[in-house]
Amino acid sequence: MSPKPANARLRLTVNGDPHDVVIDQSRTLLEVLRQDLGLTGSKHGCDLGECGACAVILDGQPVLSCLVLAVDVDGSAVTTVEGLATDGRLHPLQEAFADLGGAQYFGVFEFAADAEAEHEVRVVLG
Repeated sequence: MSPKPANARLRLTVNGDPHDVVIDQSRTLLEVLRQDLGLTGSKHGCDLGECGACAVILDGQPVLSCLVLAVDVDGSAVTTVEGLATDGRLHPLQEAFADLGGAQYFGVFEFAADAEAEHEVRVVLG
């Protein structure tokens, strides 16, 4: 029987709010966001880093949260799709995907269903 992974304290800022959680060191950022913080906008997709459903912004850069160990982001800032809204208003990117039936907001070009949808997303992104 292998030993149980040690726990670690994780401090990070998610969507502008500070969080301090104790986690199993083997957990991914996606698992912590969904299970510990209740932020379910990022999805489990392929768990291989190919689909983009788990994408978040980590310290200003897009990452696939299913491939990132949570212990490696201690002290970082994370923005999830939930964090794009301001004052109860959807971000233009959120609106575009809601209008187009998109499943994820950061993996935008992987999820554009056709050329027209891709064009609309590109217009929103500028």
